[in-house]
Amino acid sequence: MADDPYEIRILNFQQLGERVADWATGEKPRPARIKDLIALLDVAFDDGGLRNVMALGAGFHEADKQDENISYLRATPSESISVLLPHPEDLAKDPPTEDEYELPDFYNRVYNSEPNIVNSKNFRSERIADYAMRKCV
Repeated sequence: MADDPYEIRILNFQQLGERVADWATGEKPRPARIKDLIALLDVAFDDGGLRNVMALGAGFHEADKQDENISYLRATPSESISVLLPHPEDLAKDPPTEDEYELPDFYNRVYNSEPNIVNSKNFRSERIADYAMRKCV
């Protein structure tokens, strides 16, 4: 994984989306703590796990992080407004450069084109607006 010890790498967007939907509807139990999520990384997807679906940076595997609770934020119904605010620490970091920005491969497949990020600061603001306000469901 990259230099960020708290990176969350999504390996299979479709399966992770399906699993998050299962958690949202209560079809599958949500992991309560980081160690519960880490345990799911060793369980096959068809058995309720996340093996080969996502990976967590080394920082999440440290003993002092294991018992931390996972925060789940439920969006409001579509006729209401909810805003997912980025953490200030994330905003204090410089946005990745155009070459460093990683967009999921499914964007290329769906839009049949490669990303063309002209200004990474503007692009980060556009992504924040999309994810914070439109709920991306």
